[in-house]
Amino acid sequence: MASTNYSISMKLFWTGAYSWLLAITVTTFIQAQSRIPENVQRLWDKAQTQAKAKALAAAATAYEQAIDAFKTKNTHPDYQVIMARLYHELAMLNSTDKLVNFQLFFEYQMKAKEAIQQSNDTQYKGEILYQTAIAHYYYQQFRKAAPLLEETIELAQQRKDYVLQIRAMNVIGRVYMTLSLYDMSLSYLEKAERLLQQHPDTPKAYAGQLYSNLSLLKYTIDDQTSALIDAQKALPFWMAAYGGEHFRVVSIYNQIARIYFALGNTQQTKVYLQKVFAIDNPHVRKGRGAYLTLLGNVHHREKHYQKAIGAFREAIQVQISTFGDDTADNTEIYQHLSKSYQASQQFELALQSIQRALILNNTLFTSTDFADHPTLKGAVYNELQIHLLSDKATIWYEWFKTTQNIDYLHKAYQVYHFLLQEVKYWKTSLNDENNLLLLIKRSNYIFTNAIEVLHTLYKFTKQQRYLREAFHITEQAKAYVLLRSLYVSGKSPGSANNQIENKITNRLKDLKEHLIAEENKPNPDTRKVVDYKDQIFELKASRDSLRQSFQKFSPEYYQTKYQFKIASVPSIQHKILGKQEALIEYMLADNAVFIFTVTPQSITLKKVKFSANIKERIKDLRKSITHKNFQEFIRHSHFFYQKLIQPIALPKQVNKLHIVPSGVLYHLPWEALITQLPTSNQANYSQLDYLLKNYVISYDYSATLVLNKMIRKKIISTAQLLAFAPEFNSQTGSSDDTLRNKLSSLTGAQNEVKVLHTLYQGELFTGQRATEQAFRAHIKNTSVLHLATHAVINDQRPALSRLLFSLSPHDTVNDGYLHAYELHNLRLNTELVTLSACNTGFGKIQTGEGVMSLGRAFAYAGSPNVLMSLWSVPDQSTAKIMTEFYKHLADGVPKDVALQRAKLTYIADSDHITSNPFYWSSFVLIGNPQPLQLQPAKAFYQGSFFVWCGITFFGILIFLWAGQRFFSK
Repeated sequence: MASTNYSISMKLFWTGAYSWLLAITVTTFIQAQSRIPENVQRLWDKAQTQAKAKALAAAATAYEQAIDAFKTKNTHPDYQVIMARLYHELAMLNSTDKLVNFQLFFEYQMKAKEAIQQSNDTQYKGEILYQTAIAHYYYQQFRKAAPLLEETIELAQQRKDYVLQIRAMNVIGRVYMTLSLYDMSLSYLEKAERLLQQHPDTPKAYAGQLYSNLSLLKYTIDDQTSALIDAQKALPFWMAAYGGEHFRVVSIYNQIARIYFALGNTQQTKVYLQKVFAIDNPHVRKGRGAYLTLLGNVHHREKHYQKAIGAFREAIQVQISTFGDDTADNTEIYQHLSKSYQASQQFELALQSIQRALILNNTLFTSTDFADHPTLKGAVYNELQIHLLSDKATIWYEWFKTTQNIDYLHKAYQVYHFLLQEVKYWKTSLNDENNLLLLIKRSNYIFTNAIEVLHTLYKFTKQQRYLREAFHITEQAKAYVLLRSLYVSGKSPGSANNQIENKITNRLKDLKEHLIAEENKPNPDTRKVVDYKDQIFELKASRDSLRQSFQKFSPEYYQTKYQFKIASVPSIQHKILGKQEALIEYMLADNAVFIFTVTPQSITLKKVKFSANIKERIKDLRKSITHKNFQEFIRHSHFFYQKLIQPIALPKQVNKLHIVPSGVLYHLPWEALITQLPTSNQANYSQLDYLLKNYVISYDYSATLVLNKMIRKKIISTAQLLAFAPEFNSQTGSSDDTLRNKLSSLTGAQNEVKVLHTLYQGELFTGQRATEQAFRAHIKNTSVLHLATHAVINDQRPALSRLLFSLSPHDTVNDGYLHAYELHNLRLNTELVTLSACNTGFGKIQTGEGVMSLGRAFAYAGSPNVLMSLWSVPDQSTAKIMTEFYKHLADGVPKDVALQRAKLTYIADSDHITSNPFYWSSFVLIGNPQPLQLQPAKAFYQGSFFVWCGITFFGILIFLWAGQRFFSK
């Protein structure tokens, strides 16, 4: 209550202060107006009258005369404010909607800013700083625009000018978009949208601009469906504001056409392009360069390369005539032009175009030599520069393929070698995880193309260094976000900088958790949702400002924060692999897969082409297993063996495999692949030659993770088992929870955890005791966590996937659902997590990161080893496999061996139908296969054989001695 009263008091105070400030400002303004010299005022009035009459050139002349007349009055008390306003008015006459002279707009706006910053004015300062930021934006000076917009927003908030807030947030969202800071961009644009919803009387033009920017952002991050929705929202706002033939309306038509083009709908692209070219007026012609670029892309897609080249070259000329120079805005046009030259095998012209694009996009790069490449320092658009360099490498490689000139192949390699260092630097500099995930997704093709070039170089030269470098590139593309998260969380708190940032980051995680929870309630509280979003917005702004300060004043902090080593081939050979082991790492590319095989003595690389859709084939295999279709199963299973294992030609002594899949290959049940087709068509699963019977198999998200787990063993402070088996058929308070009411009872799970409890000491929670509250209370005191429960998987939003616990009438905090997003806030010290639940290894594939499953969420939380499932398995067969698995672990057997033996035992004890892989191949082990540190709990009578022998021996001696004493009497 005290804090509420304080808040109300502060609001009253600031309301009064604001009213007082407003009165002072208005009085000052009136006085300033009254003090303007008559000749200056007369010219000012004349300029405004002519501007209203559309006599823009005459109005500009009048403003210039007013400025000249007032320059001599530099002792005037409001000199700086009046000069700032005059320059600003003159600048606006040269803006987009009027004379369209960008150079004069920029020059006059700079003078207006310089003057206003020398005054104490708050009334005009926000608008002047806003337009100055726009001027910087036009000249791609984004890092200069951002702080001006931040200041504008702050001034607008002080004056409660929500319209200026929306406008400034619109532009700063666009600025951060161009800087590839997509998460920051979205934060500002969503905040502007919330303000717009609170103030529906906002001018239509600004609403149109907001939805246009949202559309552009979502288009940029490949969310085309949402981009189309926002573009269609923007269109009626701009038509209402400007009429049907305004250039902004035409630009939205062009945006919708671009989205349809990205969606592969060329027909609808042409429909909207017709709308674009049907409107012709001087302002529309100013944007024709963008429209011609899209037309060129349509021609290129239809393989009319000469038409495409013509459209791109015309677009460049339009841009130059409009903006007065060949600017960074033309970078993408040159990029598209280069692709059309390449497609028509005009390789030298393609290289000239791409080099020109690199020069335009980098203020510090001027070289026309194809051998020279710009670093990211000086880049206008970082991400675009990355893609331009990739295009350059591709041109060299395509030229090589056409001519077989190996010099061109080496030039392609040199570009990739340089480029990947730049990508590594950029990844290290990115703080936000969402931006990082997007960069990895959008640059994945660069890694696969680089591997292709190195593979070709190896075939030509037979030099092993190219294979080792290709493997290193593959590792750079694997599970980078997960690796970085585990690396950072595993470090000590360190500097004060790190502690401050971590505090904000942890608070952000908490708020995001509350937001997701509220949004996914049946009837979410909209006020809470908005409040959480606003708090997240403010915290992100604070965190970003903090990071910018750190990067400026403590550059070494960020230079070292995310630096961790990627596993090399020698380190894998010496520190991971035993004499009978091999690591197989896959990298999916378009219609092919690269397969690296590392043994203690060698590394090989195979490229296997896929004519069929690999994703659909895996779905077909999984369907054949779950639907128990024997013929389809052996066909699909053997197909994947032939494609993914047989080409490797593993050494005969190898009997253990560490598999690092890629993309959708994480959904593959590898151990169920059959090495040869059966001689009979009779459905007999038990006699099939499964990969399981030949190899012990474990998995991970990258070889670097495998290595880190091998050399950094977890120190378990309290080694014990924590097991949960909830009950769902008598849930207290679950009458309104339709999901829980439909759940089946897991009888096998109850028996499963009871058996585990006989093997290991620890806590056992079954039935109504197996609550989320109990889980949270005991999770920090365990080394092995076993969860035998139901799971609900959300493929589209992996963060909402969840495990179920029993409900407790005494727990008002937890809802009995442990979501993946909640796991990200936990820091586990477990050695092994076993998810004896359905589909815990299944989830959405995130390019470069692997499967976003519940199992991965536990890995993110810090568990190095996770046993999980790829599909729903009956709890009785699950219980049998889990029981056998833990029995073997209790004997000190490595985890992967224990799982193999458990599955083989299950097959041996089953008939030719119940040995179907549906019942056993779902379970996969991610992580370090070494034996558990947790020791089994054995009573004294279960002790060592040698102890029993010793006791027996001494017993016999005592018996003989006693007998001898008796008979001697």
